[in-house]
Amino acid sequence: MEEDGPSGNSSGMGPWKQNLYLLQERAPKPKAVLCKHHIENRPRHYGNEFHGLIDRTEAERMLLEAGEGAYLVRESTRSKDAYTLCMVFDKKVLNYKLYYDGAYYVGEKRFDTMDLLVADGLISMYVDLHASDYIKRMADEAIYEDSPYSRYTSATTDIARRPVTRAHNFVPYTFKAPHYCDYCRNFLWGLVHQGQRCEDCGFAAHKKCSEKTLHDCRPEAKYVKRMFSVDITTLCLAHGTDIPPVVTQCIAEVERRGLHVEGIYRVSGSYEHIEKLRLQYDANQSVDLSAVADIHTVCGLLKSYFRLLPQQLIPFSVHKELLAVYTETSMRPVHDRIRAIRKAMLELSDANIITLGAILSHLKKVAENSAKNKMTVENLATIFSPTLFCSGAIPAMPNHQLLHFLISNPQSLTPCITGRIEEEGEDEEEYEQNYEIQRPERPGETSSNHGSRRTSACTADDEDDFGPIEEVDEEPVIRNGFNGNTQPSTDRYGFFLNRAGGFLQEHAIEPERLRKREKKWIQMLDNWRYFMDERFEVIRNRCRKGIPPSLRGRAWKYLCGAMYQMEVSSNRFVFEYCVKQAGDPKWIDDIQKDLNRQFPEHEMFAREGKYGDGGKDDLFNLLKAWTVLHPEEGYCQGQAPVAAVLLMHMPVRDAFYCFVQICHKYLPGYYSAGLEAVQVDGDILNKLLKEKSKLTYKHFKKNNVDPILYMVEWFMCIFCRSLPWPTVLRVWDMFLCEGVKILFKVALVLLKYGIGTPKQIKDYPDLHSIVTRLKNLPPMITSEEFLVEKVCEMTLNDADLEKFHFTAMKLRQMRFS
Repeated sequence: MEEDGPSGNSSGMGPWKQNLYLLQERAPKPKAVLCKHHIENRPRHYGNEFHGLIDRTEAERMLLEAGEGAYLVRESTRSKDAYTLCMVFDKKVLNYKLYYDGAYYVGEKRFDTMDLLVADGLISMYVDLHASDYIKRMADEAIYEDSPYSRYTSATTDIARRPVTRAHNFVPYTFKAPHYCDYCRNFLWGLVHQGQRCEDCGFAAHKKCSEKTLHDCRPEAKYVKRMFSVDITTLCLAHGTDIPPVVTQCIAEVERRGLHVEGIYRVSGSYEHIEKLRLQYDANQSVDLSAVADIHTVCGLLKSYFRLLPQQLIPFSVHKELLAVYTETSMRPVHDRIRAIRKAMLELSDANIITLGAILSHLKKVAENSAKNKMTVENLATIFSPTLFCSGAIPAMPNHQLLHFLISNPQSLTPCITGRIEEEGEDEEEYEQNYEIQRPERPGETSSNHGSRRTSACTADDEDDFGPIEEVDEEPVIRNGFNGNTQPSTDRYGFFLNRAGGFLQEHAIEPERLRKREKKWIQMLDNWRYFMDERFEVIRNRCRKGIPPSLRGRAWKYLCGAMYQMEVSSNRFVFEYCVKQAGDPKWIDDIQKDLNRQFPEHEMFAREGKYGDGGKDDLFNLLKAWTVLHPEEGYCQGQAPVAAVLLMHMPVRDAFYCFVQICHKYLPGYYSAGLEAVQVDGDILNKLLKEKSKLTYKHFKKNNVDPILYMVEWFMCIFCRSLPWPTVLRVWDMFLCEGVKILFKVALVLLKYGIGTPKQIKDYPDLHSIVTRLKNLPPMITSEEFLVEKVCEMTLNDADLEKFHFTAMKLRQMRFS
């Protein structure tokens, strides 16, 4: 077999496609060398393969006697509280240092058990040993045009459509059955994360092959499983439509029975009904909007769709250009203004242009019936400008005027893809004849359609609700930092929009309502001592509603007590002193290894770019200062994500004091050696689960699901690695206000609704499926609206926690006495 492999030429590569699968089958099987002695204080995450503190020579003797694939875990003789994995491969004993934070990581791969880690390592080393030359040539000599995926896409391509230039959205993926690379057609070996798979079209490839694939992703509906919070281009390609289906259906329903309804798009629909419809769309269920009694609910669904887009229909880069063009051409002829705006519009994707044209034409129809529905172009522009534009700090009035202009001239500004006109070749007179050009009326002007107008943009009844609104949400930003190239745009949280596994956005709040919340929070922060002493329930309720994004960092400092510590004279210069110290090399080395693992999809910690180095420098200084402050406790991997979240919201000095408060007051002992405090809280969570969801508790007990298997990452990282980002921020708001009981309540909600019904228990019958389910909970359960509501409904007082904590500590003392 070996002679057909590396020495063969490209024409002889064919047999090796199957031989790679045979190599995996022939790889040594893992065999644990079990310890025959009782070891006190055995780490909870290791089994009988842990031999404690033994000599390296003794370990090698036992392993060589056991043969190929044998492995054991021993305590390191060089580093305290460090462990070494020893395994036999190719008649040699290999030693690997282990890092543990709730799971085993090797690069991008994550393993739930030591046996899986060893098995995957043996397979990878065996295949690499026997086919190393072939593997090196595999991606370079592959004929992509002859691959099954390429033939499939070329056969189904409609030549009338524009060429596909969309990049694949690759993420590490574990294939449960033998699978082959769609690029080189070779076997994907290994047990976990054998390769990469595109989340939008299902293209599977080796990691190196994925770097060579063409930009020919054609999303399919079976992979794009949601309707909301999905990029418009991806959604349209997946469903084979020019406009997202939910937009088409909502517009059709409103035009069928809502054009004459007074206050259409101004009156709010039922939030519960809107969310129910949204979940039905996300679950790919058939939705009959004609059965919805309240047309305002359909209008609310349409507005909710645009608000929840990962990037607004008119992104910030295009929006900024449109505003500049609209302002600069204010004194020029109308047709010149339209030509300039239309040219800026061509920067939008095809799906965005067609969708924008559809919504503008629809809004113009609504405005044409303003005599009955009382919704003029001015009213509609005021309502929809925060929804369609990512305006940020831009004043509201220019946005209203721009959208007023677009609604008045939808045909001339948003041509179909097939009708894209070359600006240089069009005659101005013919242009004016082809399109009916209108412009927004100015205060004091008269209109042949509406008669005399007042100076305000809205009617008197509308002034309170839809007066000049100042958009306060942060916009996606475009920054230059990759060797002069354009860096991918980011959402309002700073995450790149083209990252794998996008987050749902925060539940949209009316700008006027958000401004009122900000004023209340500013007043409360200015009188913090009074509210803490006399009106703490007000603080708690406002934290449960969510802290305004613009004040979140400042509020967190007050909530955790960092602001007070920063003002105490004895603590005022602690950070500056600690940062100047050299630090323990042992901890410094561990911190540096973890810097690139913390939110690499966030602009502050990106591997490349203008801002990544600065964010990682701040993260390093914060964690180093902590190890200087606590040299005995040192650094734990679970601390880095917590510190990174704080740095996203405040300067490094402020983040350090907040971090110290979290480690001292909120999670004491969580990051100490042995994770004893985490294990105690695991016992408490188990008892609470028995009270809150007996069905889940019995199922977990039957399958020996220990809380340590899923709660370590949840609690130590305060859920920042386990929940969508908007939900993470809401959990942190409540956690810093109410304490660690919020972590228990969040965990109980996830467990109860993730595996808490007879059907769910039937679908996840064993340990592996349960743990996998808890790591991949559905969006409905992890959404901020659902999770926060259930957490607030759950009753869990401090007395119960104290009682369970006392019981857990007593049982542990009895167990180890």
